[in-house]
Order: sequence, then C-alpha cells, then structure tokens
Amino acid sequence: MDTIQFRITDREKFRVASWALFTPEFSIRKFSELSAQERIRARNPKVPYLRHFVLHPEVEKDITVPKVEIYEKVDISKGEVKYELVISGSLPKILNENNIEEISVADRKKIIETISSKLRMIGIDLSPFIIPGAYVSVVHFCKNIALPKDIALRSILSDLSHADMGKSYDTTGIVKSKDKLTWGKGLYVQEIHLKAGLMIHNAWSKKQMSKK
Repeated sequence: MDTIQFRITDREKFRVASWALFTPEFSIRKFSELSAQERIRARNPKVPYLRHFVLHPEVEKDITVPKVEIYEKVDISKGEVKYELVISGSLPKILNENNIEEISVADRKKIIETISSKLRMIGIDLSPFIIPGAYVSVVHFCKNIALPKDIALRSILSDLSHADMGKSYDTTGIVKSKDKLTWGKGLYVQEIHLKAGLMIHNAWSKKQMSKK
C-alpha cells in the first residue's frame, strides 16, 4: 500500500491550532450566511463543495507529513453547513521517509500512531481513536518487484509508457469492515501499481518464452 486518503466528516472530532495556515484562511459559516447564489450552487449535484481550504504547514523539508484539506459542504435539506477534513499521503514516506519499504497489515498500529503524531506536529489535533473509524476514500496499492538480471529497466519503462494507467474501480457502497479502517462511501481504488507489476511480469514471461 502506498497513498491513502481518509475523511473525517464531523468537525467536532478534530481541532486546528492555527486556521491562518490554511489557504484561503479558514472560516466557519452558518447556513444563514450563505448568499443566494451559493445556495443555488449547493443544490447542484455536480458541485460537491462550496469552498476548499489547504493547509500549508511550516515543517522541515526532510520531514514527510500528511496533506490536510478541508471542504465546506452544504446540506440543503437540513439547512446546514458542514466541514469535512481530508487527510492524504504516502504511508511509506510518512512512516519511513522513503517509498521503498513496504507497508503491511502488521504496521496498522504504527500507521495510526504516526499519522496522529505528525498531524499534531502541523497543528491538527486528531485522536488516534478517531482515525480507525474514518471513511477511506482513496487507496493506491503497490508492490516491490525484483527484476531478473536479463531484463533492462529501460525496456520495462518503455512498455509502461504505452500503458493505460487510468483504470480504476469505483467501489462505492462497500459495507464497513471490522477491525480495519472503515471502507465507506466513495472508496476509489487505483490499480496503477498492480497493473505495472503485471506488465513487468508479462514482459519477463515473454522473454523467457523467446529463449525456448
């Protein structure tokens, strides 16, 4: 597993040390404060949110921290303005500061504790007890593959450059799984890394067949 993105849909579950670090600067609004134009936009199903805020933390360059965003959404039927916290990042980099060491199920506790710790480092207070119940919306799976000595990396990259890497599976509606991060609405799984691995394997198989 590499990149992951999860969402916290209740603003009461997280705290922010400095709203000024967000661009644009974050501010909370009530439904009554929305303009007529904004209410019209909120009724459009093609408009998923009204405002988008991105955290720009002050951290050292050699430290990898999660990306933090907040989306302002409107529930017209309830007359409510809601704020959704979105956390994303490369798990290997967040845990080990590199994208080579693989992440396994055994690292689950370490993943949760490290994400929570690094979020506090950048001013986001999110309890480790909240993270396991978060909605996971994006997961990128990957696997390190050792190439045989008789296959050049350049030829593999050439094959990959002609591949359709945009394929994905929309698994919206998956029921919450036990003892894992919640697989909630809108889970979006990309198979780029898996497909790349299969192509490398196929390239190796063809080369072996040609020798026979």
